[in-house]
Amino acid sequence: MIVNENRVCFSQKNEPKLCLIHPSIDLKKNIMIIKAK
Repeated sequence: MIVNENRVCFSQKNEPKLCLIHPSIDLKKNIMIIKAK
């Protein structure tokens, strides 16, 4: 879930470019990586 500074959720219906986000998890570094095309 993605929220703005006012804790309002973004939806793909209102923000179609959300489909371009590709999260991944680096277990060795214990971090989440978020990339977008």
